[in-house]
Amino acid sequence: MLILQDPTNDKSTTLLESISEALKSASSLSAMFSFVSKSGVDLITKESNFHRVASSGGIDLIVGVDAVTNAKAIDALVILHQQYPQIRIRALMNPKPSGLFHPKFAFTEANGGGFQITGSGNLTEGGLLRHWEAYSFDRLDARQLAETKLTFDGWVGRHSASLLRIEDPLVRDRAQKNTVSAVIGDLPTLIAHPDEDKDEDTDAEQVVSNDARVLIAQIPKSGNRWNQANFDIDNFRDFFGVGDDVAKRLWVFRYVNHDGTMAEYEPLRPPVPVASDNFRFELKAAAGQPYPTGGRPIGVFVRMAARLYFYRLLMPNDDPQFSHVLALLRAKAGQFHRPDRMMRERMTVGELKTLWPDSPFWKLPPID
Repeated sequence: MLILQDPTNDKSTTLLESISEALKSASSLSAMFSFVSKSGVDLITKESNFHRVASSGGIDLIVGVDAVTNAKAIDALVILHQQYPQIRIRALMNPKPSGLFHPKFAFTEANGGGFQITGSGNLTEGGLLRHWEAYSFDRLDARQLAETKLTFDGWVGRHSASLLRIEDPLVRDRAQKNTVSAVIGDLPTLIAHPDEDKDEDTDAEQVVSNDARVLIAQIPKSGNRWNQANFDIDNFRDFFGVGDDVAKRLWVFRYVNHDGTMAEYEPLRPPVPVASDNFRFELKAAAGQPYPTGGRPIGVFVRMAARLYFYRLLMPNDDPQFSHVLALLRAKAGQFHRPDRMMRERMTVGELKTLWPDSPFWKLPPID
């Protein structure tokens, strides 16, 4: 089955969702990815079934270091291997550097069969969620799985001398020569610098597209669990893209700190259904905080791609930018807004930049 990952389409299935679906019944996962990033490792390890399969030793991952995969990505994989020493993670030290190592595929084994995913997406945030990608997602019967494993194992045997453990210093040394830098206009530009010995941290900021959609919303108390943020049905469907296929989808949230740095990806989970047939999203940034007595918290959500959101949570009397954002929210809502109703207003990033020029969203670092 052909799947087109379309960051503009809420009905599009992401590569991350397809891997998650394949892992639900899997006893093992074998994969090759030419490019890997720390963000990609972080995302795949947020998938709950990944940990179940890893705990049994059922992960066999081969990555490339010809380009893009940098020292941060290798460090993330080393940490993953330390967490699950029973799994296999190796890097191909390309024996023929005139030809780029470029495969992107995974297959799982489950109940005498499995799934195979083959396409353009890498183990990066862009490949898993944000970029336009095309890939196939196919069920394998026992015979097809056996053929796939035979092909994979044959390739591994042929190139065993070039497959180094992820902890090998040669792997990190090679990856350290790869960087991702530069942004032009509204689009990130990928540039590999194989001769430069520097890490991914550069002065280039992550660009948020001016036409990206934004929701600024007061968050109600909703009993004693206000961290399960409640929204109206229109914003659930039109902004967050909650549809009838909600059980098959994963929403990804990442918190933006006051200085523009970013927290880790929050656990991958669908919205929380409530008795009124609405949904709530659980926000990690609100967990453990008492609901304020001097006003309503304000959430600012930027839609980076279908079901991928970066957000800020501003608390009254705690965040110096709260008053400014409350004022622009009031101005947008207008004088006839009922004070007993939550203010929830949408706009574009371009509009928000003019209204909130010193927002942390405009200081985001390059994606790890």
